[in-house]
Amino acid sequence: MDNDLIIRIGPARDENGNTKSFYLPLTPDISRESISFAETDRQGIAEVVEALPNRTLHCEPALAEAGATLGLAPRNLTDEEAQLAADLALRLKPIEGIPDPRERRVRRKFFKALAKARNSPVWHRMDNGSIVQGEVTGDVSERPIKVGVTAAARMDDVPVLMISIIGTGSDLEGDVDLILMESPEYARLQLHRAYGLSAVPRLVLRNGPVDQGWSSRWLPVINAILEGIADGKTGDGTVAEVTSEGPGYRLRCIFR
Repeated sequence: MDNDLIIRIGPARDENGNTKSFYLPLTPDISRESISFAETDRQGIAEVVEALPNRTLHCEPALAEAGATLGLAPRNLTDEEAQLAADLALRLKPIEGIPDPRERRVRRKFFKALAKARNSPVWHRMDNGSIVQGEVTGDVSERPIKVGVTAAARMDDVPVLMISIIGTGSDLEGDVDLILMESPEYARLQLHRAYGLSAVPRLVLRNGPVDQGWSSRWLPVINAILEGIADGKTGDGTVAEVTSEGPGYRLRCIFR
């Protein structure tokens, strides 16, 4: 893709404790050869430019001064590029329980729903000790799903959303902690730019069937739960009733 944008993701420390940043072009087919891990903006940009000859390149506004010395004009990121930058930041150091970028569309719905849910009245009510209960029904990958859900929040060193799912005969059963971490800082900054999310989420399955792909199977249901929390009200009666749709799934979440 022509007109690629060079961005900076960092800072991070190398094996010797030196502070550096990653410099990379925003393209889905990015290669290791086109990524620089450098101490200065000019060095990082120059190494990316050298790896991508005969390409029209720009740099993000934060790199405008260094980019100008190499003949690169700045431009702002599009929404799609900001989301891609967040994907790439998470690939630099994989976060537990967050599916890899092959699940990009479902992952992005997760980040959007989490950012909205975290600031919702229902989550704030859970911060004060309330518990919400309900159910999620529908289909995931053409397989019927019907599970009971309990959600609550606690504050350890960082906020944690506790989700319990019960589904007779389902492998979507167990207890998940959604932990909102403050690090790595470079990933938090990219997630905030792309989604307004001021934390790095980590999903931990405390009990239930665990294998390499567990979080990919759970994420559609977690998305539905987060969308229910985000849309929920705090009055009497039904707290939330939402339909959550994404690649390969359509689910209905009701909290009471």
